[in-house]
Amino acid sequence: MTLRDLLAHRRVRGLSMGQCVDGSALAPDVYAHAHQYPKDSNRGWICIRSPRDVLKQGSQQLSTTVMHELAHLVAAAGHDDDWRRTMRELGQPIPAAYRKRRRRLVRPRTAGG
Repeated sequence: MTLRDLLAHRRVRGLSMGQCVDGSALAPDVYAHAHQYPKDSNRGWICIRSPRDVLKQGSQQLSTTVMHELAHLVAAAGHDDDWRRTMRELGQPIPAAYRKRRRRLVRPRTAGG
């Protein structure tokens, strides 16, 4: 997907670079975020720290970071099953930190055992 495709997407209102669309600075540990919640007046915006992070290096294709944020807009969700499904539909890998974890069943110990 190219930048032109992104900006033409029905769920995308815009791309803010360098700061959040609301004018606030991005937290030091945040490279990007999406405004995906229905009650957010900035719904549809993707905010990204650096213009260098928009496209894959040496390509016209969007970076995995921007595709990650687009998946939030399309799914209107956080890092849940809907978001993971949307990432797969967009042809994107699910980063290890956001893969669904299987919980181990811990059986209670019985008396005498």
